[in-house]
Formats: sequence, structure tokens, C-alpha cells
Amino acid sequence: GSHRMSATIEVQNFNLKSFDVIVTCQSLSEKVTLSSLLPPNTLDYNKALTAIYKHQKSLIDTYYNSDGTFGAEIYLRVLVKDQKPYYYVGIASANENLKAFLLDGLTGEVLAIRQIL
Repeated sequence: GSHRMSATIEVQNFNLKSFDVIVTCQSLSEKVTLSSLLPPNTLDYNKALTAIYKHQKSLIDTYYNSDGTFGAEIYLRVLVKDQKPYYYVGIASANENLKAFLLDGLTGEVLAIRQIL
């Protein structure tokens, strides 16, 4: 039978086109090369977050505390559908103000904003 596994890997260099991981199960180890599905010219995550701030400045400013610190966590995921990249970005604050953004991964255009309950 086939087995399905999943893992979360922290990527240090977002621009790598491929990288190797070692999969170990009991005493067996195998090197596996993972390849990026991101099309060329995909914005890096810094540019994606900058695009949200540029287009939604007044909304993002509501997440700043009175002392100037950013009072929320940012969750970012990049998706590829039909060879086109998209960013899904969630911003959550302690008072449960959670917004989700969908961005065009090539232009940074904000395609949708949702309030998550």
C-alpha cells in the first residue's frame, strides 16, 4: 500500500528553486530533492507584505499599539494555481481581530479581504 506523509519545513532562503531534505524512518534514510512550484517573477514575502500595507494602510495601522509596536501575528502562505501564484495572508491580533487577504503573487494587487470570525 502507499503511505502519505506530510511535514512542515522552515525555509531559510525563499528564493531557492530546489533543496534537499533527508527523510528518515526507523533505520532507513533517503535524500529527497524538493522543487519550488513558484513561477518566475513571483513576489517574495517582503514585497507581498509591503503591497498589503501600501494598499490597506489605514486597516493595517489599526494593528499597531499606542507605543508603536505591531500587536498582531502574521500568517503567510503562497499558493500556485494554474501556474499563477497567490499569497494568502492572515493577520490576527489578541482581541481576535482576524483579517485574511488574498493577493496576486505577481503584482501584489489585493484581490480579496475577509473578516474571519
